[in-house]
Amino acid sequence: MLSEFLVKQLKSSQDFFLNTISSFDEKDSCYAPGKDMLTVAQHVYSVAEGINWFVDGAFSTNSFDSDYASMEKRIKKCESLELAVKRLKSAVKRAIENIEMKTDAYFSKVLPPPIDADMLNSIIWIFTDHMAHHRGSLAVYARNLGKIPKPCYAEK
Repeated sequence: MLSEFLVKQLKSSQDFFLNTISSFDEKDSCYAPGKDMLTVAQHVYSVAEGINWFVDGAFSTNSFDSDYASMEKRIKKCESLELAVKRLKSAVKRAIENIEMKTDAYFSKVLPPPIDADMLNSIIWIFTDHMAHHRGSLAVYARNLGKIPKPCYAEK
C-alpha cells in the first residue's frame, strides 16, 4: 500500500532530521549566523509548519493556505528548540494519521495550485526534500557553533 510507503519515508526523514539536530542544546535555540536568517529553533519550526500546511491543504476540504506572511510570523516567533521539536513531532504524527486513513486511489489525485502535481510525489517532496533542506542548514549551524552533528543516517 502506498500509505505504508509514505509513512516509512516520513518516519525515516524525521529520524534523519532529529539525528542532525541532536547536537544542539536549548541554549542554541536562538542562534543564527547572520541578521535576518532563521535561528536553529525557527528552522525546526519551519519544517513543522511546512508539514502542517501540506496536511491542511491536501487532506482536508480546505485549499492550501496562501497566507505565507502569517506562517512566517509564526515561525519567527519561535524561540525554543524544545518547543520546535515538539511541534515537528506533532506535525509528523498528524501527517501519518492522515496518510493512514487514505486509500491508494486517493494518492493518485492531482493537487490544486500552488502544488499542481500528483499527490504521491508531492507528499514525498514536501516531507523529505523540505526536511533535507533545513537539515543541511542546521548541520552548518552546528559546525559554526563548534559542534559536530551526528551523521543523519546513523542509528538513533
